[in-house]
Amino acid sequence: CPAMKAVASLGVLSARGGTVPMIARRAMHGICIAMSDAHRVPSKAATFVLLRDMGPHRRSITTNAALELAKPGDNPLKFYKDQVSKGILREDPRQLAALVQLERVWKDFTHRNQEPPRSRGIMDWFSGSEPQESIKGLYLYGGVGCGKTFVMDLFYACVPIEKKRRSHFHSFMLEIHQRLHLIRKSGKGRADVATVAEDVVRESGELFCFDEFNVTDVGDAVILRTLFDKMWECGAVVVSTSNRRPDDLYLNGIQRDLFKPCIHAIKEKCVVHHLDSETDFRLLMTHSSQLYIITGDTEGGRDKASKELDRMFTLLSKGLRVRVKRIMTQ
Repeated sequence: CPAMKAVASLGVLSARGGTVPMIARRAMHGICIAMSDAHRVPSKAATFVLLRDMGPHRRSITTNAALELAKPGDNPLKFYKDQVSKGILREDPRQLAALVQLERVWKDFTHRNQEPPRSRGIMDWFSGSEPQESIKGLYLYGGVGCGKTFVMDLFYACVPIEKKRRSHFHSFMLEIHQRLHLIRKSGKGRADVATVAEDVVRESGELFCFDEFNVTDVGDAVILRTLFDKMWECGAVVVSTSNRRPDDLYLNGIQRDLFKPCIHAIKEKCVVHHLDSETDFRLLMTHSSQLYIITGDTEGGRDKASKELDRMFTLLSKGLRVRVKRIMTQ
C-alpha cells in the first residue's frame, strides 16, 4: 500500500504495532492514511496526539483548545476576549459582533434559569399560555471559514442548561425523515410532522443549534414549516449557522412559494446576523506551507519532510499543551 509505505517511511506508524511516538508531528495538515483490510496495523492499540487537520469543516488546534476550556455558565463573549488576551485565539471584530448576538441568547437562558418559576394565573390556564417568555433565536450567516461554527459551538458549550442539542442540519433532517418512515412502516398512528416535532423537543430540550443550515431538497422544504412551527410552539429556541441569508434558502427550488412562509417565520423567530468576514481562517496555514509533502526514497527527502512537519506543528500548537490519547484498533 503506497500510503502505508509513505507513512512508515516517516516513522509515523510502527509495522510491529505498539505505541506511535511521532504521530503528534506527522498526522497533520491534510496527510491522509488510507488503509484497506489487507494493510491494517497489527497492533491493538496506538498512542497519538489528538489534533485536527486544517481541511474543510475542521477547526484549528487553538479553537479546539479554547472550546475544551469553556464550560456551562461562562459568558461566551467574555470567554472569547479572555482567550484572545492569553494569545490562544486571534481576535476578529466580526466574530466579536456575532458573539454579542449569541451573548444575548445566553443571557436570556441564564436569567430564565435564575428566576424562580412563576405560578400560572387563572387567565394562563384558560388561554393555555406558558408562563415563561419566549427566547428569540439567532440565524448567523456568512462566507466559508469565517468562524460561524466556532462561535456557535462556544455559545453551545457555555449555555447553562442540561437538555440541549447541537446537530448538523442535514443530519437532523435525515433523522426527521427516518422517524416519519418508521411510523409509517409500523402502522401505529399517523406519520404526522407535528407529532415528530413534539417528540424531538421533548427528548432533546429547548435549545437547538444547527450547523450549516441549508435547504436544497423538496422533501425538506415541504415539511420544514410545519416542523419548525411546532418546535417553536413547544418552546424550542433555534440558533443556526448558514452560508446563505434566509431569503436565499431553497432558491429556485420546486414549489418554492410553499416554502416562503418558513423563511418569514425564521426571520420572525430569530435575529438574522451577517458575519461578513472576508477571512477564511481555514486557509491561513496554506499560504505559508506546502499542500503536499512528498518524502521520496532518499534519507534527505525524509529529513526535509520531517523538519517541515515539525515546523507546522510548532506553528499550529503555539506552545499549547499536547493531549495524548490511546485508541483501540480492530
